Amino acid sequence: MFKNLNLRKVIAIAICLAGMTMFSGCDKENDPKSAEKTPVVTGVTVTPVTISIAKGATQDFTATVAGTNLEETDKAVNWTVTGGTKIGTAIATDGTLAVAMDETATSLTVKATSVVDNSKSGVATVTVTEDHNFITFSDGKIPNTWQVTGWMMDNTIGIDDTYSFM
Repeated sequence: MFKNLNLRKVIAIAICLAGMTMFSGCDKENDPKSAEKTPVVTGVTVTPVTISIAKGATQDFTATVAGTNLEETDKAVNWTVTGGTKIGTAIATDGTLAVAMDETATSLTVKATSVVDNSKSGVATVTVTEDHNFITFSDGKIPNTWQVTGWMMDNTIGIDDTYSFM
């Protein structure tokens, strides 16, 4: 059978067979090993889910991406904020929301969308409040003793407390 084949034909047939063998395993869709490693996102959760933020303040949000076969890079999200009326109200790529001092919206929606599956996302609702975190003095001088008529967001200073500074 091989008497009529010359060396070139034998080499060509060998190369073709080697190529077919090498590339026959490259079909990832039908490869059960490949299907086991495909990342599947089942949901995205944003925390905090609801929060009140004063105008001029910032808040860090985190997103948790749930699923199977997820590498760290598969857990990335794209952040968006909607409902704001001022250019200074924006969310950074790390999930830090900044609310503009002059924001007129009373409610914002923060959304984290999976980069692996953009049909999966999580949201948080933000209530925008008037700013009560800054103390100003009409003459620009800080007195040694002063009366507080507001409070800090962490409740460390109460309403109508008097404080002295030396």
